[in-house]
Amino acid sequence: MVEFALAAPAFLFMFMGIVEVGRYATYAVLAQASARSGANYGSANLMTAADLNDINTWATGDAQYLPTPITVTYQHLCSVNGVLPPIACSWNAVAPPANTVYYIKVNVSAKYAPWVSYPGIPATVTVTGSDYLRVQQQ
Repeated sequence: MVEFALAAPAFLFMFMGIVEVGRYATYAVLAQASARSGANYGSANLMTAADLNDINTWATGDAQYLPTPITVTYQHLCSVNGVLPPIACSWNAVAPPANTVYYIKVNVSAKYAPWVSYPGIPATVTVTGSDYLRVQQQ
C-alpha cells in the first residue's frame, strides 16, 4: 500500500500528460482540417479565391471544436514557370499572366490552454494549421 501511495502521483501526472498530448494533437488536426476547408473553397476559381469572407466562413465552420478565439489568415500566392513553392504576389482578378499559376493559402490558429499547468510549458500554446491549393479555374 505504501508503494502505491508513492507511485500513484507520478502515474497520475504521466497519465494527465498523455491526455494533454492527445488534446493538443486533436486540436492540431482540427486546425489543419479547417485550413484545408478554407483553401478548398477558395481554390474553386478566381472569384472564390478573392472572396475572403466566405473563405473565413468555411475555415471557421470546420473549426467549431477548436478553442476560441480562432484566427484565420489568407494569402494569395503565385508560381511562375512552375516554380514551387509559390511566393506571395499581387493578383489580377481576371486571369493570371502567361506562365503564372495562382494559389490560395489559408492559415488557422487557436490558443490551447492545458488543463494542468506543467513546469516549463506556457499557460497557453498556439495550435496552427496551414494549407495552400492551386486555384482550379483560371
